[in-house]
Amino acid sequence: GTLNDRVVMIQNTMVTFKKQLGKNDLKDIDKEKVFYLVAPNLAQIQKSAFQEYYKLRWIFVPNLRDIQSNAFVNCFSLFQIVGQKIKIIGPNALSSCVSLSMIDLTNVMKLCDESLEYCRSLQIIVADRLESCKAQSFSNSLGMFYVSCGQLTDSDIIQNQSRLGYIHLPLAKEIKHETKTKIKSDVDNFADCHLVGIMPTIEELQQYRYNRQNEFQQEYLFRSNDLLNIPFSIRGLMLSQVLIIPEKAFKDQYQLLFALCPAVRRVEAWSFEYCLSMRRLIAKNLTTIKTYAFSRCMSLTEITVQNVTHCEAYSFSCCHSLVELTFSNLEVLPDDLFDYCKGLVQVNCPKMQEVNFNAFDCDGRVNITAPIQEQLECDDNVVSDKKLLFQEVLVDEFRERKKIVQMVQKQSLMIKLIKHTIEWIKKQQ
Repeated sequence: GTLNDRVVMIQNTMVTFKKQLGKNDLKDIDKEKVFYLVAPNLAQIQKSAFQEYYKLRWIFVPNLRDIQSNAFVNCFSLFQIVGQKIKIIGPNALSSCVSLSMIDLTNVMKLCDESLEYCRSLQIIVADRLESCKAQSFSNSLGMFYVSCGQLTDSDIIQNQSRLGYIHLPLAKEIKHETKTKIKSDVDNFADCHLVGIMPTIEELQQYRYNRQNEFQQEYLFRSNDLLNIPFSIRGLMLSQVLIIPEKAFKDQYQLLFALCPAVRRVEAWSFEYCLSMRRLIAKNLTTIKTYAFSRCMSLTEITVQNVTHCEAYSFSCCHSLVELTFSNLEVLPDDLFDYCKGLVQVNCPKMQEVNFNAFDCDGRVNITAPIQEQLECDDNVVSDKKLLFQEVLVDEFRERKKIVQMVQKQSLMIKLIKHTIEWIKKQQ
Protein backbone atom coordinates (compact mmCIF):
# COMPACT_ATOMS: atom_id res chain seq x y z
CA GLY A 1 0.00 0.00 0.00
CA THR A 2 0.93 3.65 -0.18
CA LEU A 3 2.40 5.53 2.75
CA ASN A 4 -1.13 6.86 3.38
CA ASP A 5 -2.26 3.30 4.21
CA ARG A 6 0.66 2.33 6.39
CA VAL A 7 1.86 2.72 9.94
CA VAL A 8 5.63 3.09 10.29
CA MET A 9 8.00 3.40 13.23
CA ILE A 10 10.77 6.03 13.21
CA GLN A 11 12.85 5.36 16.32
CA ASN A 12 10.21 5.47 19.10
CA THR A 13 7.66 7.46 17.10
CA MET A 14 4.73 5.86 15.31
CA VAL A 15 3.90 7.79 12.13
CA THR A 16 0.83 7.34 9.96
CA PHE A 17 -1.10 9.37 7.39
CA LYS A 18 -4.19 7.18 7.73
CA LYS A 19 -7.57 8.77 8.50
CA GLN A 20 -8.78 5.91 10.69
CA LEU A 21 -6.76 3.67 12.96
CA GLY A 22 -7.88 0.42 14.56
CA LYS A 23 -6.33 -2.44 16.49
CA ASN A 24 -5.87 -4.43 13.29
CA ASP A 25 -3.71 -1.70 11.73
CA LEU A 26 -1.30 -2.01 14.66
CA LYS A 27 -0.95 -5.80 14.84
CA ASP A 28 2.68 -5.75 13.64
CA ILE A 29 3.74 -2.92 15.97
CA ASP A 30 5.72 -3.67 19.14
CA LYS A 31 3.78 -1.53 21.63
CA GLU A 32 6.77 -1.52 24.02
CA LYS A 33 8.65 0.65 21.51
CA VAL A 34 5.94 3.31 21.00
CA PHE A 35 6.55 6.54 22.96
CA TYR A 36 4.97 9.02 20.53
CA LEU A 37 2.24 9.00 17.88
CA VAL A 38 2.26 11.49 15.00
CA ALA A 39 -0.81 11.19 12.78
CA PRO A 40 -1.58 14.44 10.94
CA ASN A 41 -4.61 13.10 8.99
CA LEU A 42 -6.15 10.87 11.63
CA ALA A 43 -9.85 11.63 12.23
CA GLN A 44 -10.95 8.52 14.15
CA ILE A 45 -9.25 6.20 16.62
CA GLN A 46 -11.23 3.00 16.85
CA LYS A 47 -12.25 0.86 19.78
CA SER A 48 -9.38 -0.44 21.97
CA ALA A 49 -6.75 0.57 19.36
CA PHE A 50 -4.09 1.68 21.87
CA GLN A 51 -5.26 -0.25 24.91
CA GLU A 52 -2.38 -0.78 27.37
CA TYR A 53 0.27 1.04 25.36
CA TYR A 54 2.08 1.66 28.64
CA LYS A 55 4.98 3.60 27.13
CA LEU A 56 2.92 5.97 24.96
CA ARG A 57 3.55 9.54 26.17
CA TRP A 58 2.54 12.11 23.58
CA ILE A 59 0.15 12.23 20.62
CA PHE A 60 0.01 14.70 17.73
CA VAL A 61 -3.39 14.45 16.00
CA PRO A 62 -4.43 17.88 14.63
CA ASN A 63 -7.46 16.44 12.75
CA LEU A 64 -8.72 13.91 15.30
CA ARG A 65 -12.48 14.15 15.89
CA ASP A 66 -13.58 10.82 17.35
CA ILE A 67 -11.95 8.74 20.10
CA GLN A 68 -13.93 5.51 20.41
CA SER A 69 -14.54 3.40 23.51
CA ASN A 70 -11.48 2.01 25.33
CA ALA A 71 -9.18 3.53 22.67
CA PHE A 72 -6.48 4.53 25.18
CA VAL A 73 -7.53 2.61 28.28
CA ASN A 74 -4.59 2.05 30.69
CA CYS A 75 -2.12 4.22 28.76
CA PHE A 76 -0.54 5.04 32.09
CA SER A 77 2.20 7.42 30.92
CA LEU A 78 0.21 9.35 28.28
CA PHE A 79 0.80 13.04 29.13
CA GLN A 80 -0.65 15.07 26.25
CA ILE A 81 -2.96 14.75 23.26
CA VAL A 82 -2.33 17.61 20.81
CA GLY A 83 -5.38 18.28 18.64
CA GLN A 84 -8.08 20.96 18.75
CA LYS A 85 -10.83 19.21 16.78
CA ILE A 86 -11.84 16.41 19.17
CA LYS A 87 -15.66 16.20 19.34
CA ILE A 88 -16.50 12.74 20.64
CA ILE A 89 -14.85 10.85 23.50
CA GLY A 90 -16.46 7.43 23.89
CA PRO A 91 -17.07 5.40 27.06
CA ASN A 92 -13.80 4.57 28.87
CA ALA A 93 -11.89 6.03 25.89
CA LEU A 94 -9.23 7.58 28.15
CA SER A 95 -9.95 5.58 31.29
CA SER A 96 -6.94 5.19 33.61
CA CYS A 97 -4.74 7.56 31.62
CA VAL A 98 -3.40 8.46 35.05
CA SER A 99 -0.74 10.92 33.79
CA LEU A 100 -2.91 12.70 31.22
CA SER A 101 -2.48 16.41 31.93
CA MET A 102 -3.17 18.18 28.64
CA ILE A 103 -6.07 17.53 26.29
CA ASP A 104 -8.02 20.10 24.29
CA LEU A 105 -11.73 19.65 25.04
CA THR A 106 -12.80 22.97 23.45
CA ASN A 107 -14.95 21.33 20.74
CA VAL A 108 -16.28 18.38 22.75
CA MET A 109 -20.09 18.58 23.02
CA LYS A 110 -20.83 15.39 24.91
CA LEU A 111 -18.88 13.13 27.24
CA CYS A 112 -19.90 9.53 27.88
CA ASP A 113 -19.81 7.52 31.09
CA GLU A 114 -16.26 7.09 32.35
CA SER A 115 -14.82 8.85 29.24
CA LEU A 116 -12.07 10.32 31.45
CA GLU A 117 -12.31 8.24 34.60
CA TYR A 118 -9.14 7.83 36.69
CA CYS A 119 -7.43 10.67 34.80
CA ARG A 120 -5.77 11.51 38.08
CA SER A 121 -3.46 14.27 36.76
CA LEU A 122 -6.06 16.15 34.73
CA GLN A 123 -6.33 19.55 36.43
CA ILE A 124 -7.43 21.91 33.65
CA ILE A 125 -10.82 21.39 31.98
CA VAL A 126 -11.84 23.92 29.32
CA ALA A 127 -14.89 22.65 27.45
CA ASP A 128 -16.99 25.63 26.44
CA ARG A 129 -19.15 23.70 23.95
CA LEU A 130 -19.92 20.88 26.35
CA GLU A 131 -23.68 20.75 26.83
CA SER A 132 -24.02 17.63 28.94
CA CYS A 133 -21.63 15.95 31.30
CA LYS A 134 -22.40 13.33 33.89
CA ALA A 135 -20.41 13.23 37.10
CA GLN A 136 -19.34 9.70 36.06
CA SER A 137 -17.55 11.06 32.98
CA PHE A 138 -14.73 12.14 35.31
CA SER A 139 -15.22 9.56 38.08
CA ASN A 140 -12.13 9.23 40.27
CA SER A 141 -10.38 12.07 38.43
CA LEU A 142 -9.97 14.01 41.64
CA GLY A 143 -7.33 16.61 40.73
CA MET A 144 -9.43 19.30 39.03
CA PHE A 145 -8.12 22.82 39.60
CA TYR A 146 -9.56 24.96 36.78
CA VAL A 147 -12.94 24.21 35.19
CA SER A 148 -14.46 26.38 32.44
CA CYS A 149 -17.66 25.13 30.79
CA GLY A 150 -19.68 27.99 29.32
CA GLN A 151 -22.68 25.90 28.16
CA LEU A 152 -23.26 23.60 31.15
CA THR A 153 -26.42 24.30 33.12
CA ASP A 154 -25.57 21.99 36.03
CA SER A 155 -22.50 21.57 38.19
CA ASP A 156 -22.21 17.76 38.20
CA ILE A 157 -18.77 18.06 36.61
CA ILE A 158 -17.30 19.39 39.88
CA GLN A 159 -18.95 16.79 42.10
CA ASN A 160 -16.46 15.25 44.59
CA GLN A 161 -13.77 17.80 43.64
CA SER A 162 -12.19 19.06 46.86
CA ARG A 163 -9.23 21.05 45.46
CA LEU A 164 -10.77 23.47 42.95
CA GLY A 165 -9.02 26.80 42.41
CA TYR A 166 -11.02 28.40 39.58
CA ILE A 167 -14.42 27.69 38.04
CA HIS A 168 -16.33 29.38 35.21
CA LEU A 169 -19.85 27.92 34.95
CA PRO A 170 -21.92 31.00 33.97
CA LEU A 171 -25.14 29.10 33.09
CA ALA A 172 -25.13 26.69 36.03
CA LYS A 173 -27.85 27.09 38.64
CA GLU A 174 -27.34 26.15 42.29
CA ILE A 175 -23.67 25.28 42.07
CA LYS A 176 -22.87 22.73 44.74
CA HIS A 177 -19.25 22.14 45.58
CA GLU A 178 -17.38 20.12 48.17
CA THR A 179 -14.16 22.02 48.03
CA LYS A 180 -11.82 22.60 50.95
CA THR A 181 -10.05 25.41 49.15
CA LYS A 182 -10.89 28.98 48.16
CA ILE A 183 -12.64 29.01 44.76
CA LYS A 184 -12.31 31.97 42.42
CA SER A 185 -14.57 32.84 39.51
CA ASP A 186 -15.29 35.71 37.17
CA VAL A 187 -19.04 34.97 37.64
CA ASP A 188 -20.60 35.45 41.09
CA ASN A 189 -23.07 32.54 41.02
CA PHE A 190 -22.23 30.39 44.05
CA ALA A 191 -21.76 30.75 47.78
CA ASP A 192 -18.32 31.82 49.06
CA CYS A 193 -17.23 32.84 45.56
CA HIS A 194 -14.05 34.91 45.44
CA LEU A 195 -14.80 37.15 42.49
CA VAL A 196 -11.90 37.90 40.14
CA GLY A 197 -11.81 40.29 37.20
CA ILE A 198 -9.82 37.96 34.98
CA MET A 199 -9.19 34.21 34.90
CA PRO A 200 -5.58 33.05 34.48
CA THR A 201 -4.43 31.71 31.11
CA ILE A 202 -4.02 27.97 30.68
CA GLU A 203 -0.32 28.50 29.79
CA GLU A 204 0.29 30.06 33.20
CA LEU A 205 -1.33 27.13 34.98
CA GLN A 206 0.47 24.40 33.05
CA GLN A 207 4.09 25.08 33.93
CA TYR A 208 6.01 22.14 35.29
CA ARG A 209 9.06 24.11 36.40
CA TYR A 210 9.54 26.99 38.81
CA ASN A 211 9.06 30.34 37.05
CA ARG A 212 9.66 33.50 39.05
CA GLN A 213 7.63 35.60 36.56
CA ASN A 214 4.50 33.49 36.85
CA GLU A 215 2.33 35.17 39.48
CA PHE A 216 -0.38 32.48 39.37
CA GLN A 217 2.26 29.86 40.11
CA GLN A 218 3.44 31.93 43.10
CA GLU A 219 0.04 31.86 44.74
CA TYR A 220 -0.08 28.05 44.90
CA LEU A 221 3.64 27.64 45.56
CA PHE A 222 4.69 26.37 48.98
CA ARG A 223 8.07 27.84 49.86
CA SER A 224 8.14 27.91 53.66
CA ASN A 225 10.83 25.88 55.40
CA ASP A 226 8.33 25.20 58.20
CA LEU A 227 6.80 21.86 57.20
CA LEU A 228 4.25 21.83 60.03
CA ASN A 229 1.72 24.03 58.24
CA ILE A 230 1.46 22.68 54.72
CA PRO A 231 -1.73 23.88 52.94
CA PHE A 232 -4.37 21.32 51.90
CA SER A 233 -3.43 21.75 48.25
CA ILE A 234 -0.29 23.10 46.60
CA ARG A 235 0.87 23.12 42.96
CA GLY A 236 4.57 23.85 43.38
CA LEU A 237 7.19 23.26 46.03
CA MET A 238 10.35 25.24 46.62
CA LEU A 239 12.28 24.34 49.76
CA SER A 240 15.58 26.18 49.88
CA GLN A 241 16.86 25.06 53.30
CA VAL A 242 15.05 21.83 54.21
CA LEU A 243 17.44 18.87 54.64
CA ILE A 244 14.96 16.08 55.43
CA ILE A 245 11.43 15.65 54.07
CA PRO A 246 9.49 14.08 56.97
CA GLU A 247 7.34 10.96 56.70
CA LYS A 248 4.06 11.56 54.79
CA ALA A 249 4.81 15.32 54.57
CA PHE A 250 3.38 15.80 51.06
CA LYS A 251 1.33 12.60 50.78
CA ASP A 252 -1.86 13.01 48.71
CA GLN A 253 -0.87 16.40 47.23
CA TYR A 254 -2.65 15.47 43.98
CA GLN A 255 -2.05 18.85 42.34
CA LEU A 256 1.67 19.24 43.03
CA LEU A 257 3.46 19.67 39.65
CA PHE A 258 7.12 20.07 40.64
CA ALA A 259 9.41 20.16 43.67
CA LEU A 260 12.67 22.10 43.90
CA CYS A 261 14.62 20.99 46.98
CA PRO A 262 18.31 21.95 46.56
CA ALA A 263 19.39 21.09 50.13
CA VAL A 264 17.34 17.92 50.73
CA ARG A 265 19.45 14.87 51.54
CA ARG A 266 16.84 12.44 52.77
CA VAL A 267 13.25 11.68 51.81
CA GLU A 268 11.39 9.71 54.47
CA ALA A 269 8.76 6.98 53.92
CA TRP A 270 5.55 7.92 52.07
CA SER A 271 6.75 11.57 51.81
CA PHE A 272 5.40 12.13 48.29
CA GLU A 273 3.07 9.13 47.96
CA TYR A 274 0.09 9.86 45.69
CA CYS A 275 1.58 13.09 44.31
CA LEU A 276 -0.13 11.98 41.13
CA SER A 277 0.66 15.04 38.97
CA MET A 278 4.27 15.71 40.04
CA ARG A 279 6.48 15.53 36.94
CA ARG A 280 9.84 16.52 38.37
CA LEU A 281 11.72 16.61 41.64
CA ILE A 282 15.07 18.38 41.59
CA ALA A 283 17.17 17.60 44.67
CA LYS A 284 20.81 17.28 43.63
CA ASN A 285 22.02 16.49 47.17
CA LEU A 286 19.57 13.65 47.72
CA THR A 287 21.31 10.55 49.12
CA THR A 288 18.61 8.52 50.92
CA ILE A 289 15.15 7.44 49.73
CA LYS A 290 12.98 5.52 52.20
CA THR A 291 10.21 3.01 51.46
CA TYR A 292 7.21 4.18 49.39
CA ALA A 293 8.70 7.72 49.30
CA PHE A 294 7.58 8.29 45.69
CA SER A 295 5.03 5.50 45.43
CA ARG A 296 2.21 6.27 42.97
CA CYS A 297 3.87 9.42 41.65
CA MET A 298 2.41 8.30 38.34
CA SER A 299 3.47 11.36 36.31
CA LEU A 300 7.06 11.53 37.63
CA THR A 301 9.47 11.74 34.67
CA GLU A 302 12.52 13.49 36.08
CA ILE A 303 14.14 12.99 39.48
CA THR A 304 17.75 13.67 40.45
CA VAL A 305 19.08 10.39 41.85
CA GLN A 306 22.73 10.68 40.80
CA ASN A 307 23.96 11.03 44.41
CA VAL A 308 21.62 8.48 45.99
CA THR A 309 23.50 5.82 47.97
CA HIS A 310 20.59 4.20 49.81
CA CYS A 311 17.13 3.22 48.51
CA GLU A 312 14.43 1.06 50.07
CA ALA A 313 11.77 -1.30 48.70
CA TYR A 314 8.80 0.22 46.85
CA SER A 315 10.43 3.70 46.75
CA PHE A 316 9.26 4.07 43.12
CA SER A 317 6.29 1.70 43.13
CA CYS A 318 3.75 2.55 40.36
CA CYS A 319 5.86 5.40 38.93
CA HIS A 320 4.52 4.70 35.44
CA SER A 321 6.13 7.67 33.66
CA LEU A 322 9.75 6.94 34.61
CA VAL A 323 11.64 5.84 31.49
CA GLU A 324 15.31 5.99 32.49
CA LEU A 325 17.18 6.65 35.73
CA THR A 326 20.91 6.95 36.40
CA PHE A 327 22.12 6.11 39.91
CA SER A 328 25.76 7.19 39.73
CA ASN A 329 26.57 6.08 43.29
CA LEU A 330 24.14 3.30 44.22
CA GLU A 331 25.76 -0.11 44.72
CA VAL A 332 22.70 -2.29 45.42
CA LEU A 333 19.12 -2.10 44.14
CA PRO A 334 16.68 -3.31 46.84
CA ASP A 335 13.84 -5.77 46.19
CA ASP A 336 10.70 -4.26 44.62
CA LEU A 337 12.31 -0.86 44.08
CA PHE A 338 10.51 -0.53 40.72
CA ASP A 339 7.37 -2.49 41.50
CA TYR A 340 4.78 -2.02 38.72
CA CYS A 341 6.66 0.73 36.84
CA LYS A 342 5.06 0.20 33.44
CA GLY A 343 7.04 2.80 31.50
CA LEU A 344 10.55 1.90 32.70
CA VAL A 345 13.07 1.08 29.95
CA GLN A 346 16.54 1.55 31.44
CA VAL A 347 18.33 1.91 34.79
CA ASN A 348 22.03 2.84 34.80
CA CYS A 349 24.15 1.83 37.80
CA PRO A 350 27.87 2.37 37.05
CA LYS A 351 28.87 1.38 40.63
CA MET A 352 26.61 -1.65 41.02
CA GLN A 353 28.22 -4.35 43.20
CA GLU A 354 25.58 -7.06 42.90
CA VAL A 355 22.73 -7.73 40.51
CA ASN A 356 19.23 -7.98 42.00
CA PHE A 357 16.54 -8.86 39.46
CA ASN A 358 13.94 -8.76 42.26
CA ALA A 359 14.15 -4.96 42.13
CA PHE A 360 12.00 -5.07 38.98
CA ASP A 361 8.41 -6.09 38.41
CA CYS A 362 7.58 -3.88 35.45
CA ASP A 363 5.85 -6.18 32.97
CA GLY A 364 8.06 -5.03 30.09
CA ARG A 365 11.76 -5.47 29.35
CA VAL A 366 14.13 -3.33 31.44
CA ASN A 367 17.79 -2.83 30.52
CA ILE A 368 20.14 -2.45 33.50
CA THR A 369 23.62 -1.13 32.75
CA ALA A 370 26.39 -2.05 35.16
CA PRO A 371 30.16 -2.73 35.02
CA ILE A 372 29.88 -6.50 34.45
CA GLN A 373 31.88 -8.81 32.19
CA GLU A 374 29.06 -10.82 30.64
CA GLN A 375 25.42 -10.16 29.95
CA LEU A 376 22.84 -11.61 32.40
CA GLU A 377 19.15 -12.16 31.73
CA CYS A 378 16.16 -12.97 33.93
CA ASP A 379 12.41 -12.65 33.23
CA ASP A 380 12.92 -10.34 30.27
CA ASN A 381 15.29 -8.04 32.21
CA VAL A 382 18.87 -7.71 31.00
CA VAL A 383 22.05 -6.58 32.77
CA SER A 384 24.90 -5.57 30.50
CA ASP A 385 27.55 -2.90 30.09
CA LYS A 386 25.81 -1.55 26.97
CA LYS A 387 23.29 1.30 27.07
CA LEU A 388 20.13 1.17 25.00
CA LEU A 389 19.69 4.17 22.75
CA PHE A 390 16.16 5.43 22.46
CA GLN A 391 14.37 8.65 21.72
CA GLU A 392 13.43 10.40 24.96
CA VAL A 393 11.68 13.75 24.93
CA LEU A 394 10.52 15.78 27.91
CA VAL A 395 6.99 16.13 26.62
CA ASP A 396 6.11 18.94 29.02
CA GLU A 397 8.75 21.22 27.46
CA PHE A 398 7.67 23.11 24.34
CA ARG A 399 11.15 23.19 22.74
CA GLU A 400 11.43 19.42 22.96
CA ARG A 401 7.96 18.85 21.49
CA LYS A 402 8.73 21.17 18.58
CA LYS A 403 11.88 19.15 17.89
CA ILE A 404 9.95 15.90 17.64
CA VAL A 405 7.43 17.32 15.13
CA GLN A 406 10.26 18.74 12.99
CA MET A 407 12.11 15.42 13.13
CA VAL A 408 9.02 13.49 12.05
CA GLN A 409 8.24 15.92 9.21
CA LYS A 410 11.80 15.49 7.95
CA GLN A 411 11.69 11.70 8.28
CA SER A 412 8.26 11.54 6.58
CA LEU A 413 9.64 13.41 3.57
CA MET A 414 12.58 10.98 3.52
CA ILE A 415 10.22 7.98 3.54
CA LYS A 416 8.20 9.46 0.66
CA LEU A 417 11.38 10.19 -1.29
CA ILE A 418 12.73 6.64 -0.77
CA LYS A 419 9.35 5.18 -1.79
CA HIS A 420 9.15 7.24 -5.00
CA THR A 421 12.77 6.32 -5.81
CA ILE A 422 12.05 2.58 -5.36
CA GLU A 423 8.92 2.84 -7.55
CA TRP A 424 10.91 4.70 -10.23
CA ILE A 425 13.69 2.04 -10.17
CA LYS A 426 11.07 -0.74 -10.52
CA LYS A 427 9.58 0.99 -13.57
CA GLN A 428 13.04 1.22 -15.19
CA GLN A 429 13.68 -2.52 -14.84
